Amino acid sequence: TNQKIPHYMLWDVVHWNTFYPTIPRLASFDEKIHVDMKSEDEEIKQGNSTFIKKNINYNFTGDIWGEDTKPKPPPLARNLMQGKNRYKQFVKNVEVGNPEKSYPKELEMYKTILKSALRPHPYIQSIIDNIKVQLGSDEKGYMVLHSRVEPDMNRQNERICSDKRVMNITDILNMVYEKFPEPPVNTVLIVFSRELIEEEEAKEENTDDAHLVNSHNLKVINELRESGMWGGKVNVVEAGSKMIDETENEFYRYYSNFVGSIVNFFLAIESNIFVGTEISSYSTLAINSRLYRESRENYFYRPQGLHWRTPPNVTKPHWFTC
Repeated sequence: TNQKIPHYMLWDVVHWNTFYPTIPRLASFDEKIHVDMKSEDEEIKQGNSTFIKKNINYNFTGDIWGEDTKPKPPPLARNLMQGKNRYKQFVKNVEVGNPEKSYPKELEMYKTILKSALRPHPYIQSIIDNIKVQLGSDEKGYMVLHSRVEPDMNRQNERICSDKRVMNITDILNMVYEKFPEPPVNTVLIVFSRELIEEEEAKEENTDDAHLVNSHNLKVINELRESGMWGGKVNVVEAGSKMIDETENEFYRYYSNFVGSIVNFFLAIESNIFVGTEISSYSTLAINSRLYRESRENYFYRPQGLHWRTPPNVTKPHWFTC
């Protein structure tokens, strides 16, 4: 990560490595073996505790792309943008091409990662499991509603996927009520950035449509927290880093924003019903992960209403194009 958090503190590396050779194994840094890298210790103080953060930096002075080195296996790309473009080529082929023939190894790797290989660190998973019980997973379950209605999205170029955008939270809620006249779950977990919405609300100098819609959305979301949905029969709670702020582990509290995003994402993957938007890469990845896990209750909200993205006859993941 950009914050250089040790991978093994966020993800279940032991579990991941059981899927080798379909996906590459992850190994800890060893300065005697990885001579092209160097480790620098940084002391972090959190509350009354102190822990050491290891920053790993490249220390290679030669040309790793030179013909004489021939790295095995070859890197995915020379730089981040090239890697991103190659990934886009792959996911496009999954949707409109024949990936079993064109990218057989990459497809198997992609499916393996989304289906089961990528799993949070056991400590983080225990937090997720506890929250799921609180949300009613042992009863009727819970729904995750990804409301991508923050003002930054509303102000983006309206020509991009304008036929798929819904920025008014009331319109989204009405679609959910139309699809589910009776409460299908115990709890609705709403995923959004309260910070962005409240920052916009404080900017009284803004008077454009995006600001007015933002004010409406904030009011409605606050009312949901108080009154719930389906006439108060279903509780509405917010996702976010506050869930991590209450943990006893100082390390995870220090990185609460980052860890909170992992918790939110896996709560979405493991929910009974997921409702999101195809203009979001977050919603798309959640739905694709659920597809490979045979969780079929996945919907995109569109101006025309809720679209069931993963009925039984669908086998291909959604291609994110927005």
